[in-house]
Amino acid sequence: FLCGWLAAIWRPLGPTTGLPRGIVSAAAVYGACLTASWADQTLSSAAGIAPGELAGFLMRALPTDHLIFSSPAPESWAGLNAVTGLAMFLAALSLARQHARLPSWISVGFVASMTVLAITTIIQLLREWASLDYGSWFLIRYLQGHRFSAHMADLNAAGSQYLLAGLIAAAGATALYHRRRWISAMVLMLPAFWLSGSRSAAIGGILVGAIAVIGSQRSHTAGLTRMLSRTPTWVKGSAAAAVVIAVGVAVASAALETGQHPGARDSLRMRSLFLQTSARMFASAPVHGVGVGQYLPRSAEFMPPALRAVYPFENAHNYFAQQFAELGLVGGLAFLALIAAGMAAGWRATRDAQTRTVTTGLFAASAAYLLTCVTGHPLLVPEAALPFWVIFGLASGLAPPRPPPRLARPAAAVAGALLIGSVGASANDALRLPAAPLDRGVHDQRVSDDGVTYRWTTRHAVLWVPPDIGFLTIPIRAPELPDRARPFRAQVEIDGRVIKTATAASDHWSEIGISLRTRGPNARRRVDLRVNQVWTPKRDRGDNVDDRPMGIMVGPVTLQTLPVTPLTLPPSQPGSRSDGAVSPPSEPNDVGGGRTP
Repeated sequence: FLCGWLAAIWRPLGPTTGLPRGIVSAAAVYGACLTASWADQTLSSAAGIAPGELAGFLMRALPTDHLIFSSPAPESWAGLNAVTGLAMFLAALSLARQHARLPSWISVGFVASMTVLAITTIIQLLREWASLDYGSWFLIRYLQGHRFSAHMADLNAAGSQYLLAGLIAAAGATALYHRRRWISAMVLMLPAFWLSGSRSAAIGGILVGAIAVIGSQRSHTAGLTRMLSRTPTWVKGSAAAAVVIAVGVAVASAALETGQHPGARDSLRMRSLFLQTSARMFASAPVHGVGVGQYLPRSAEFMPPALRAVYPFENAHNYFAQQFAELGLVGGLAFLALIAAGMAAGWRATRDAQTRTVTTGLFAASAAYLLTCVTGHPLLVPEAALPFWVIFGLASGLAPPRPPPRLARPAAAVAGALLIGSVGASANDALRLPAAPLDRGVHDQRVSDDGVTYRWTTRHAVLWVPPDIGFLTIPIRAPELPDRARPFRAQVEIDGRVIKTATAASDHWSEIGISLRTRGPNARRRVDLRVNQVWTPKRDRGDNVDDRPMGIMVGPVTLQTLPVTPLTLPPSQPGSRSDGAVSPPSEPNDVGGGRTP
């Protein structure tokens, strides 16, 4: 979808497409905040990199297989996830008015996809019930609030995803065409939505959906009356009963402690503790924030003791608060400006009689989804985030464009100056090497069955060795994973320059040998080890406790130094220099070779 738009629709040298400048300006500032925050953190971890290799180091921090295997660093993962969503939003915004039927096509495709996922969830649940001899306790457990989703591990994000599709289907059910199909999709998605157990999605869907539908139809009472007069009585009665039951169940689920849900009092207490954590994190860096993607790994530093006793680390459970904590005042306000401009455009689009039915569903779904972001973080889950950005872009793009506010350009200029200053300061700090740098990207030390001391790496490990001339040896070994056919490969960088790539075997230790011909410029020499994939003991070996990402095993790294002894030779002997010192013999370039000095 995105590449098709970039290849066929976006023409930088051609005529303008009439994009709303207010929304595009807010999106540009927010994207700049994400990019600057990522650059700040990446440069802050570049100590020891040669100045001429900084550009290549930044490029290698963005993995080409991000969408398949994720990114090694939290700032790269979160930044790429947000930028990808922003690009999808701009693509949908551009295409909404250029192709009149595209919003309807995407709505039908998304609702159909979620209906298939809902059916898959029910089938999976029935298969588990059959494997347990159809015990009644199995179903009672789910009726009491036990949560389940077949396609997504984050149950709250799954609820937000079903909400997004459900409100689009609800708006389609009010139309005079294909009404039965939309109603059938809603009925099929409802059990899976219930199993996800997202209380904020249930309450938000009912409130926002009702307000959006009623408000958008206020100036078109004749059409609404005609639609209701043609609706059979049993359909109207069933819809009213479903709304009453849904409201009752949502209120009861929010108030009572059922299954995996705490009670309303405990839930509010935990949310208040998360808000305290976010406020403390924001106060530590109010202008630029702690950095995109850093809320989760650094949350323990700011948690109150009562919250730290429950969660070792956790996201904010409020995406808006997390944006202010990670991106500071500049990025948080840019994100709010983008959401406000998009929602205002979507609301104007619902007043248009020509696209009212389609836009009402898109707008209501977007508004309800954003409401769930107040108590959760579905935008951190790519499977739930990317569909929202497309739907939100379509809802915003159907509105007539308006000129941006007068303060848009000055605000963008101030934000740009702050971002440039932040990146410049980070680039200056990147060249400062600590006196005693520590290895990172490696786990605790262990001993293998053959007596070798080793450490598991993550996808990107940084090791430090003396800066002397000599021969560096790095023993590596891959894990034994029967279900993983892809070979583990390690790329070695010295002071930021790529030296060698080697494949690690799982049945024996392999040695990466590197000849270091020049002395390092710093007190310690930096060695980067990038692995092409990671695994976790919980996912790949059935360990219910350890879910840390791991790459390969790295044994003791050794550097065999070469002593340099100056000799005085007669002037007539070959190989002598005018200063009396011996010129080193010419050797082949054996960087990465196996020849030992």
